[in-house]
Amino acid sequence: MDELAVMRVSGVVLALMYLLRWAGVSPRWAPLLVPLLSVLGVGLWAYANGPISQPLAFSYLAGWVAVATSAATAWGFSSAAAARFGRRSSRARGRHRQSHRVRQPTA
Repeated sequence: MDELAVMRVSGVVLALMYLLRWAGVSPRWAPLLVPLLSVLGVGLWAYANGPISQPLAFSYLAGWVAVATSAATAWGFSSAAAARFGRRSSRARGRHRQSHRVRQPTA
């Protein structure tokens, strides 16, 4: 899978992710949707471009990783994965209160 193919497949899968978000799919489904739709996109591209040969197998894996990483950005993947397992991410929790305290000048 060359760079242009990765960009094409990433664009399609990322657009699907944003359409799913727009349609109201819950972010808790993101950890399942991202890898599955990425595999589907890379698999369809591989099928359309002829038989899968052994020397190209790693390039398909690398392409899937790149597509899945791009697709995950549509959901804020770390937050969605944390929500899936019942935890709040550090971004969702915010910074610790003490880090926002303002020091009063000493006289």
